[in-house]
Amino acid sequence: MIDYGEYKVAVRSMDENLIQLAKYPAINGRLPETENEVAITQAFLDRKGMSIEIGDTIQLGLTGGGQNYTVCGILPVTNSNYAIYVTPAFVKKAAENPLHIAYIHAKGTDALSEEGLKNYIRSLAGEWGVELRDVEFSDYYFSLILQRSFEYMAIIAFVIVIVTLACALVIYSLFFVSTIRKTNEYGKLRMIGATGRQVRRIVIKEERRLAVNTIPIGLIAGMAAGYILVPDGWNIASVLTVGVFVAALMYLCVMLTIRRPAKLALKVTPIEAVCVALC
Repeated sequence: MIDYGEYKVAVRSMDENLIQLAKYPAINGRLPETENEVAITQAFLDRKGMSIEIGDTIQLGLTGGGQNYTVCGILPVTNSNYAIYVTPAFVKKAAENPLHIAYIHAKGTDALSEEGLKNYIRSLAGEWGVELRDVEFSDYYFSLILQRSFEYMAIIAFVIVIVTLACALVIYSLFFVSTIRKTNEYGKLRMIGATGRQVRRIVIKEERRLAVNTIPIGLIAGMAAGYILVPDGWNIASVLTVGVFVAALMYLCVMLTIRRPAKLALKVTPIEAVCVALC
């Protein structure tokens, strides 16, 4: 630690795994590879009032005196996160008793509550012979869990409703236009003896088959887009769960929106069918 009076700066080493496990944003540049390179948090630069870019030289007293180091990376974090990142070799050389910290991420625990996850990690620490006083939890990680609050879910629900209504409007318009265009065909069916209910069942069956054939295509395209955009956050269990929900929602949407076009087909009378055929 470097004491600057009103605040302290941690001199530490880390790797790319730590950036992911600690939920840090992607570093601008890279982590140091030689002892004359450093990476710095944006919070430290802001506190010092320094305008530094990657490749610039900065003077730091990491080993007692002031030495010049090349800035190879800037970690865009704030909230008083004052840190200077160096190589593991630099830490071993400069610190008599370096403190080692291991980060872990428990896979397959997304369904656990905050307390349930903490208890699971405590049990792991006990198995590994780690004292509980040496176990700390990531406040940032659990703040992400807290985002699943009522307000957060309400926003998601609002977006789902808007998207569903938009889809319903498009589907209704397509089915309505399709039914109007097929009035001639429905009229011919009425002329040869088909009842209105039979015509209505034909319309519903056609649109149901269309939904069954196209909904899976949309789901596959959406899953592929999600994996391409956020590969690290892609979870097969969550994807399948949401996929089933979306498929059921879209199928229900189709069934509701075809009711009006189906009623129009039901109302086609044999007399109207003759007129349509003559036209």
